[in-house]
Amino acid sequence: MTVKVIDSRDVRYTHKVVVTVLNESGDRFGGFYHSYDKYREIKDVSGSLYDAQGNQLRKLKQGDVRDLSAVSDMSLMDDNRVKTHNFYHKVYPYTVAYEVEYRHRFTAYFPPWVPQGANQYAVQQSKLEISVPEGYDLRYRQFRYPGQPAMRTEKSNKVMTWEVKDMPAMTAEPFSAPCASAPPSSTSRPPNSHGRIMKAA
Repeated sequence: MTVKVIDSRDVRYTHKVVVTVLNESGDRFGGFYHSYDKYREIKDVSGSLYDAQGNQLRKLKQGDVRDLSAVSDMSLMDDNRVKTHNFYHKVYPYTVAYEVEYRHRFTAYFPPWVPQGANQYAVQQSKLEISVPEGYDLRYRQFRYPGQPAMRTEKSNKVMTWEVKDMPAMTAEPFSAPCASAPPSSTSRPPNSHGRIMKAA
């Protein structure tokens, strides 16, 4: 995922995910589900389906993306909505690739980076890259992440990168605490936000 802060009312996100589904149990990871509202605009969605040999079978058509209310139909005044899609492919293994571009009109918080948010899937590689203007006081908090994010300067922006590779699939252990085997993750916040998080150098 990449995050680029343009200013306090314009933050651009690009979320790209590639998932290989080995059997029917992994079908729940083979689609996408993204929420939006008047402050979070989905600018573009693209996607492709590949067979076991890497041949492209289908491409996402915009007409195939479902646009649904995120709340009960009884709440007509609420503008929270979701876009969702699934290729519903049943020949295993198969691979799906999705890319979603957002624009947020606020910087009250940034979405957390959780490379491995559920059991029963491995992660080959996951990366979070945040680009902010020089002098922007980005703060962050890491959980079980080894070391510190890589930092570089690109044009007039400061770029911070978190990355993990080759994470084996997790399995739930009976009677274990919810965070006992939690994978690395990171949360970040803009200046003047509240919470106990670290300050970027």
